[in-house]
Amino acid sequence: MPSRDFEADVAVKIALMEPSDIAKLGELLELAVHVSVKPLDQVPSILADLLVGQLSRFMRDVLELSSDHDSVLGWDSSAPGCSNLRSADAAVVVECLLALTSSSASAKPAKIKPGIFYQMKMLLQRLFELVNSVHEEREFSDFGWQWNDFNAGWESADSNCDYELSLVCRALGSHDADWLPPKDPAGSGHMPDFITYWFSLSAVVLGHLAWSNPALGMARWLNSGMPGDDGVLSGLKRLYGADAAALILNRNVSELATKMIHVVPNHLDQSEDTFDPSEALIHSPALVSRISRSRRWAAMLCGGSDPLQLADHLESLLLMPGPREVRLSGGSDAVSVPNVHLLLPNSSGWSKSLQRHGDKLPVRPDGRSWRVAVTSATLGYLGEFRRSRETGLWFAGRHASHMLGN
Repeated sequence: MPSRDFEADVAVKIALMEPSDIAKLGELLELAVHVSVKPLDQVPSILADLLVGQLSRFMRDVLELSSDHDSVLGWDSSAPGCSNLRSADAAVVVECLLALTSSSASAKPAKIKPGIFYQMKMLLQRLFELVNSVHEEREFSDFGWQWNDFNAGWESADSNCDYELSLVCRALGSHDADWLPPKDPAGSGHMPDFITYWFSLSAVVLGHLAWSNPALGMARWLNSGMPGDDGVLSGLKRLYGADAAALILNRNVSELATKMIHVVPNHLDQSEDTFDPSEALIHSPALVSRISRSRRWAAMLCGGSDPLQLADHLESLLLMPGPREVRLSGGSDAVSVPNVHLLLPNSSGWSKSLQRHGDKLPVRPDGRSWRVAVTSATLGYLGEFRRSRETGLWFAGRHASHMLGN
């Protein structure tokens, strides 16, 4: 199975693919389909050389990966992960495709194992499906996050509540077509470009999805084609699309996630499984060059160790509750309805307040989980949360989505 570094590498490379790159993958698939319909002994050597050569160039030039295998003859289609291609994620598919390529010339068709071109076609079909799912066309608005009266910018941190996170939370809770993500969320005024964009994504991943390992969770989600879940992930895909993968490379978000789980009593200890992208990936010259061509990604990752000062602001938002009283409405006994409300005087430390007060709720005799609706006086309604029996963390949405990053 692919390593976590490899999973992250593939996810980032797929997210950064240009339309021309996707077109090249489509052309490669067409060629593989054409070759695979012929019996092996009838495949012209020129077509076999062309297909294997183009596949090798695609891996090297587009995905910037190279194979350690000596020859296409060494590939085993029954290897773990390669046998069930219909459900394989992008990291598994790319690993199998790399095993079909070599740094030298391809083998002669007469020496290639039977069925190799059919397997190549199946792998390319799955990769093309996943890439298209990640880059599926989205509608955009010329205005803010979704509403025509949004001012498309900000003047200061004081006059805008937590960099418009309230608008993003409202968008996440909307499952109709009445809102659209912004065409250009760079913003205006005195704050850095895209601070709303990246701050809000990070806050949702840490606070709503409660991913203790955000880089791993994002890599898994993207390599699976960014499937929707009728919840938080569906909203994030609509708002961010492939841009969400930039979170994989931001150490500040990963480090804060680690800090968050350390304040959770009885949390499932996953210290040995903590994952951060490798230095080689973050500082790859080819990757840095691609990132610099994207205004959004560059704002997130270029210009210092924390160009948007995400660490301090996210920590204040999620882990530093103020002295003012927090009210928990309902849940006073174990036989009441499973819904309670957490009312916060402001947004400061809302995640820690939820964890602290939610963990004090009595055990229900019916075995059901408490559902806590969280509302902040400044941010508004944040969502409905419940506690995972596996991680001990409070999350919103589907448990499967929560577990992607845990």
